[in-house]
Amino acid sequence: TARLGGSVGLNKTTSGSATLGGNNTYTGGTTLSAGTLTLDYNAGSSSRLSDTGVLTLGGGTLELAGGNHTEVVASTSLTAGTTTVVSRNSGSSVLEMNTITVGAGALVRFMGSGIATTNNTNTTAGILGSWATVSVGGATDWAVNSTNLPDGLITAYTAYTNINRLGVSAVPNSANANVRIINGGTSGNITLAATTTQINTLKMEADAGPAIIDPTNATDILNIGDDTGGGILVSSTAGALTIGATANDGRLTTGATANSTAATLIFINDSVANALTINSTIINNDTDIVSITKAGAGSLVL
Repeated sequence: TARLGGSVGLNKTTSGSATLGGNNTYTGGTTLSAGTLTLDYNAGSSSRLSDTGVLTLGGGTLELAGGNHTEVVASTSLTAGTTTVVSRNSGSSVLEMNTITVGAGALVRFMGSGIATTNNTNTTAGILGSWATVSVGGATDWAVNSTNLPDGLITAYTAYTNINRLGVSAVPNSANANVRIINGGTSGNITLAATTTQINTLKMEADAGPAIIDPTNATDILNIGDDTGGGILVSSTAGALTIGATANDGRLTTGATANSTAATLIFINDSVANALTINSTIINNDTDIVSITKAGAGSLVL
């Protein structure tokens, strides 16, 4: 396999697949924005990417294959408004991403637990942020730095605040809560705990039927996330999730405490069969300008 060397960078910008299988020594950055870039370690555990360059992820799939190499990059940058997949099809190699800088609305999806590490520590809510997910065996969760230390393995979050998909059930007013909707309850919709209810993230996992979050008043607000934004995740096997029982039923926003910082609300629907529907009015968070990003194979209905 040919080797890349010298003060050059590597850009993968087109659809299709490319494989790096040599002991590369180039020192520039690496950019992936489309297609699949496979790092193949079956012929030996040595660097495929530049150790000293920035890894820029702006779409496509970065795949680890074979070996037991720790692939080090200087740092990682997620391009605003893009979704990138990081996967491993065999072996035990790990991508050492170091500090990850996240562009507005960027998302990275890890197809496995412990296939990458980061220097980023978890937020006060216990996750890396709504910009990262981990999928294991078909189940997807928010990503965490498992040690909350430099070079901590990225694994799946588990410490959810559970609520039933049927009443009597309410979204709690707890800024650091990562709320998960599960099977249970008797009848009726989910309500909000307060006229302004704040949580960190929302995940729909219940698979016994749909769930509807029904604010009591049209002016009631569900604020999801921290200063930079928040996320709503619908699992691949989950039922439909609707926020607002009818059009303009309640208000949805992100950004936590208003501080004139732009924030992004990320909608991830992995359920091909069931839609994520937002009937509530999506609003700016006072002085915070709110943007939205959609990811996943399922439908988002606004």
